[in-house]
Amino acid sequence: MDKKGFTLVEVMTVVVIAGILIASSLFVLHRTGSHYRLRTATLMLRQEMALTRQLSKERGRDYGISFSEGKWHKIFLSESGDTVLETTVDLPANISFGLQPGVTAKVSGSGSPPIDGIDFINSAVIFFNRSATPGVVYLTSGDETKAIEINSLGNPRIYDWNSDGSNWKKDE
Repeated sequence: MDKKGFTLVEVMTVVVIAGILIASSLFVLHRTGSHYRLRTATLMLRQEMALTRQLSKERGRDYGISFSEGKWHKIFLSESGDTVLETTVDLPANISFGLQPGVTAKVSGSGSPPIDGIDFINSAVIFFNRSATPGVVYLTSGDETKAIEINSLGNPRIYDWNSDGSNWKKDE
C-alpha cells in the first residue's frame, strides 16, 4: 500500500520545534534590541553634549542640557539671562535615566550613585566658554547601565557597568 502525506505526530513535532525556535529567537532579539537602544541613546546624548560644548565655545554663550523624566532639553542663556529652550529629545522606548539593580558605585568619587540617574547640580550640565559643570548622567535599560561623565573642561566620556557587577569600565 502506497501512503502519501504526514502523520499527525510528525506534523505536531514540526510545529513544536518551530514554536521553540521562534520563542527563543524573540527572547534573544528583545535583549539585543534593548542593548542597541541603550547604546544608541548613550551615543546620541554624548554627541549632543559635544556639540553643545562646541556651540558654547563658538558663540561665546552659555549652553546646556537639562534632564527630566525620559527627556533631555538643549538650552541656552539669552543676553538678558533667561533660560531659552532650543530642542527636546525623548529617550527611546524602555530606556530611562537611572540604574539597573546592583549598581552600587559612582563612576568617580565615593558614595552611591543617585537613584534618578542624574548627578548634575539642578539636573543640568552647563557649558561655559572654556569649562562646564562636572557630573554624570546614568542611562539604563533595566538590564544594563551606561554613564556619561562630563569633566570640568566639558569633555564627555562613556562608561559601562561591568557585567560582573563590580565597577565601571571606560567604553572604548
